[in-house]
Amino acid sequence: MVLGIISCGKAIQPKKVNVGQSNHFQPELIQTIAIMPLVYDGTDQNIADAMMNELTVQILQLDRFSIVDSYKVAILVEAEGLEGSSLSDSIVKSIGSNLKADAILLGKITHFVNGSRRYILFKQKPKIGINLRMISIAEAVPTTIWTLNDIFDSNEEAVHNLVDESDRHKIQSDTNFLVNIVCNEIVKTLDF
Repeated sequence: MVLGIISCGKAIQPKKVNVGQSNHFQPELIQTIAIMPLVYDGTDQNIADAMMNELTVQILQLDRFSIVDSYKVAILVEAEGLEGSSLSDSIVKSIGSNLKADAILLGKITHFVNGSRRYILFKQKPKIGINLRMISIAEAVPTTIWTLNDIFDSNEEAVHNLVDESDRHKIQSDTNFLVNIVCNEIVKTLDF
């Protein structure tokens, strides 16, 4: 268990993820998820791919959902020209039907600072912002059942408190380590 540290007399708790879930959500209807490629408008698409791959691995570790093979998703995205995180209900329904998925997870990277890039006077610390939504296809009308919109800034003490003290230096210097932590925190919210 990770405990908050004391700073200026106040205990700093681990970061609480900004996530929402529909009151009408029926988790028993969701067995198979298709993860759409994450969108990133910045210069490094690799971060979106790394997030998507790590999310896939960690969702599978829940042993609760099956995930549509990313190759099948990529083929459909390319064939249909589907890109972006704002798809119409009819397209979402079609994707779910074509991929035999109960839900689609889609979103975008909203902020990214790569901690491995060095600057003359200082090294920037990694930061990842992400906006995700899960749309259920299991109902008659596609419905957003879960959303997440948050920024994980390795400069923040609440983010440091997501890991053991021995790993705090990694979260401030290793972008891949931060990706792993961010995905872990996201997947904790999917354990319904």
